[in-house]
Amino acid sequence: MNVQTKYPVVLVHGMMLKDFKYYRAFRKIAEHLESNGVKCYVTNQDGVGSIENNALQLKEMIEIILDIEKTDKVNIIAHSKGGLDSRYAIHYLGLGPYVASLTTINSPHRGCLFAAYLLEKIPPS
Repeated sequence: MNVQTKYPVVLVHGMMLKDFKYYRAFRKIAEHLESNGVKCYVTNQDGVGSIENNALQLKEMIEIILDIEKTDKVNIIAHSKGGLDSRYAIHYLGLGPYVASLTTINSPHRGCLFAAYLLEKIPPS
C-alpha cells in the first residue's frame, strides 16, 4: 500500500523519549509510514526540557523541514508532553500557519500530577 500525503508528517516525542544511539523514538511507526510512502520526520528536542524551550526547538526543526521539503505546512503527530510542546509552538510561537494538523496521543492537556512531581525534583537547566 502506498499512501501519499499532501504534507510531511512530523512525529514529536514526549518526556525522556527521544533518539539515542541504540533506541529511536517512533522507530517502528516512522519506518511503517515511510514504507507506505509517507514523508516522515522524527523530532529530537530535549527529553526533559521545559515546554517553552522544547517548543522553540520544535519550531526550529519544523522550519528546517519546511525548507527541505519546499512545502508550506506539516502534519504533527505528538505523543505525551510532545503534544504540549506542539500546542505551545503553534499558539505562542506563530507556528500555526505552518501546521495543517495536530494529532496528540496521550498528551496531558489538563496537567499531570506525576509530571509535576518529577519537574519539582529536576533542577532547572
